[in-house]
Amino acid sequence: MVFCVAIAGPLFGCAAVQSDSLGESLSCEQHATAAKYLNTWATRNFEESYGKKGDVTGAQIQLLIIEQKAPSPYASAFNRYQAKAAENLLLAKKKNCDTSGYPLPPVDEFRAQLDALKKN
Repeated sequence: MVFCVAIAGPLFGCAAVQSDSLGESLSCEQHATAAKYLNTWATRNFEESYGKKGDVTGAQIQLLIIEQKAPSPYASAFNRYQAKAAENLLLAKKKNCDTSGYPLPPVDEFRAQLDALKKN
């Protein structure tokens, strides 16, 4: 699996490398930065697509599409970044990094944003 998120570009130059080898070269701080980036990406995408409009119904439908792993670009991006977040967390834990402060991964953040939107 290729691991090249936008955070990796500024840190390492965005080259196609095996995720395991990239993950092995990351420091605990860099793993935390990657986790934050993935969460920020999810928050920004939710806010732009549904939050600003208060579109609870659209967000609920989109969550279903994401959970069904539909091939739409939006759902695919969330699922791809969810997998990258899980991989990043696993590699960080293997290095005994403190992951207790890591934010939610993308799909979980989408759910949390949707729950907050429902309450408003």
